Amino acid sequence: MKVFAAIVLIAVGVFHIAKPETIWYLKEGWKFEDTEPSDLYLELSRLFGVFLIVVAMFILLFAWLS
Repeated sequence: MKVFAAIVLIAVGVFHIAKPETIWYLKEGWKFEDTEPSDLYLELSRLFGVFLIVVAMFILLFAWLS
C-alpha cells in the first residue's frame, strides 16, 4: 500500500511540475472568467510538485528498508 501511495504522489508531483496552469484551473480558475494564474502561483506549484516527489522517494525508501 505504501508503494502505491508513493507512485500516486510521484504522479501528482510530476503533474504539478509539468502542468501548473491546469492545476490552477482545476482548483481556482473555473470560478473566474478571463483570468490567469500569477507567476508566483506557478512557481510555488512546481516547487510543491518537487516536494511531493521527494516525500514519495522517502516513502519508497522506508518501504524498501522495512
